[in-house]
Amino acid sequence: MNLEEIVICHKPIGFNTHAVNSSTDGVLELLAAKNKEKLWPVHRLDRETSGLLLFAKTKEQASLLGDFFENRKVLKTYYFLSRHEASKNQFKIESHIEKKASQWVSHQNLEANSETNFKKLRSAGEISLWQAEPKTGKTHQIRLHAKEAGIPILGDPIYSEDTAPRMFLHCAEMQMEEHAWKSPLPKSFELCLANEAEEIVDLYSQLEVRKLLFGIQEHNSDSFRIYHKENRDLSVDNYAGNLWFNIFDNSIAEEHCVDFFEKFKEQENWKHYLIRHMLNRGKNPEVKIRSSSDIEEEWEMHEQKVKIQLRSSQGQSVGIFLDQRENRKWVFENSRDKKVLNLFSYTCAFSLMAAAGGANKVISVDTSKPSLEWGKEHFKLNEIYDKEKHLFFAMETDAFLRSSEKKDELFDLVICDPPSFARNKKSLFRIENDFEALLFSCWQRTKANGHLLFSSNYEAWEESDFLTRIKEILKANYKLIKVNPGFDYEKPSQKRILKTFLIHKLS
Repeated sequence: MNLEEIVICHKPIGFNTHAVNSSTDGVLELLAAKNKEKLWPVHRLDRETSGLLLFAKTKEQASLLGDFFENRKVLKTYYFLSRHEASKNQFKIESHIEKKASQWVSHQNLEANSETNFKKLRSAGEISLWQAEPKTGKTHQIRLHAKEAGIPILGDPIYSEDTAPRMFLHCAEMQMEEHAWKSPLPKSFELCLANEAEEIVDLYSQLEVRKLLFGIQEHNSDSFRIYHKENRDLSVDNYAGNLWFNIFDNSIAEEHCVDFFEKFKEQENWKHYLIRHMLNRGKNPEVKIRSSSDIEEEWEMHEQKVKIQLRSSQGQSVGIFLDQRENRKWVFENSRDKKVLNLFSYTCAFSLMAAAGGANKVISVDTSKPSLEWGKEHFKLNEIYDKEKHLFFAMETDAFLRSSEKKDELFDLVICDPPSFARNKKSLFRIENDFEALLFSCWQRTKANGHLLFSSNYEAWEESDFLTRIKEILKANYKLIKVNPGFDYEKPSQKRILKTFLIHKLS
């Protein structure tokens, strides 16, 4: 066994070991993209199980390690929580596990092909921490055997009726020959054992996911989404230490929110928090429930080592959209010596990344003069503002594109992130009505061998709906390039709100 040909990671909940289809990446694909090398799976963890996961860098090493697992030469130790008690504190379960129709079932009256040793480690109130050592590797083995033993795993969506913010099953230790690896017990387990409020456990479960993901997928930022409506109608964003809680459900009690938000802030040493109801989005975006203190009017976040000025008094947004982080990263890494056009630029975060990445000219277009002025402040903050190279136009996108067409002006990179709906004194924009014309105009302004980065949050269209229209409009001479999304928003198995299309113009 060659340790240099093994990759070990701590898998978060919510992710498959490897892709189940061409559009849904698993941990294997994320790691392979980060390390820029091909990886082979050796064993698997269920999507909702966290903990140690091994991959091989070569096919030969994968085969060797696979033999270790197949021949029971790997000692695996799992921890799990249960609300139930067994008649003994230490015992063994053997059974025959097989798949019937679409379900895995365990039989005691057939020849056993699976074996798991159980040991109770400690109890705290009605919840107990158990250790499980599977001697075989059947699908759902620990989960099925725990149910048979009368100690179903807390939060198991299939084999337990006890709901929880996550399935509390964690692969903690793995030993192979003289080599051993450990993954510490997640804090969400300890909080659950301490009888902490479910809301706190829920927030920590998702914070753990983000921390693990950013060890797998580098994001080079001090800001990210902590919670994205996983188990309740709530989102939580970390903007460089300031927490932004958006509540979309009027059944979440205000006073109860304040209690566990305050505790979450204190336990992780966040700076401030602000809570906002989003029940009537857009009607009164200034409404705040409460903040932990007088939150700063302005502060800085960092992304790709670039400074971005955030503001707490500008409506629903602090000045940047965190779900566009990976797209901004691509712009930063691919703008050197390029001429860049940023449409619907808002506070010009894309423009800033292009300029910081070495673009020789960046044009930002938006109807809002205050947003463009905010964008200029970003440039000045990073000491890269050059009024000859960095231009800002307060005008309609279609008007700018018509003017650009008359001048036969072309760009190496066109960035277009339109709203789904917008109204001003002169016009009404709806993405479902205006998409084709907008995409075609952007494409016309893109140089041969240039790129068009188009994104939309329009929820009525799936990604496939956009792709069908792109194919009809562009017809040929283009190639779609995949940009990995940031997984602090939707998990791979969830419907993605932000759809991004990076299109390379071949000629």
